[in-house]
Amino acid sequence: MNQWMDCYAPLIGRILMGGVFLWNGVMKVLGFTYIVDFITTAGLPYPILAAVVAISIEVLCGIAVVMDFFTRTSAVVLAIYTIIVTFIFHGNITDELQMTLFLKNIAIVGGLFYVTALGPGRWSMKSRRYSTL
Repeated sequence: MNQWMDCYAPLIGRILMGGVFLWNGVMKVLGFTYIVDFITTAGLPYPILAAVVAISIEVLCGIAVVMDFFTRTSAVVLAIYTIIVTFIFHGNITDELQMTLFLKNIAIVGGLFYVTALGPGRWSMKSRRYSTL
C-alpha cells in the first residue's frame, strides 16, 4: 500500500477519533454540574458516579487511542460506551436532532470497530516504524 494509507491515514484517524472523546471528556469536567443534571433528567441512578465514569472513559480512552496505548482495547471500550450512551440519550429517533445524533454516534462506533479490527496502523508507538518515514 502507499504511504498515505499505511502511515498517515490511521494516525490522523486515531488523533481525530480519540480527540473527539478527549475533548468531550474535558468539556464534561468543565460543565460537571450541567452533566450531572442532564444525567439526572434522563433518570439514571447515581448521576455523579455516572458523570465521573463517563469522564474517565472519555478522557482516558481518548488519550489511549490518540497515543496508541492499548489502542484496540480502548477502542472497544469507547465503542461499547458510545452504543450505551446513544441508546440512553439519543434513542428518540422521531426527533430529527436526536436521529442525527444517533446516526453520528453509530458512525463513530463503526470507526472504532475499524480501529479495533485493524489496529493503530503502521505509524504507532509499538511498531517503532515512524523513524523510517
